[in-house]
Amino acid sequence: MSDLTRGKYFSFANSNVVYYVEQVVYSGNQNGDFHLFYSKLNTDKTFKWSTFELDKSITIYDN
Repeated sequence: MSDLTRGKYFSFANSNVVYYVEQVVYSGNQNGDFHLFYSKLNTDKTFKWSTFELDKSITIYDN
């Protein structure tokens, strides 16, 4: 997930909603798990998604 960094935009598979990456925190384990803090465009609410919780495909957009 080296392409997924702060400031990037992404969406979950089968969704047309675009999110902004606030922060990526890697767990340090060998599985490469991480927590992703992100917000929906034009809102101030931050969400958290973790690879520990579920596995979803995402699409990363170039800025």
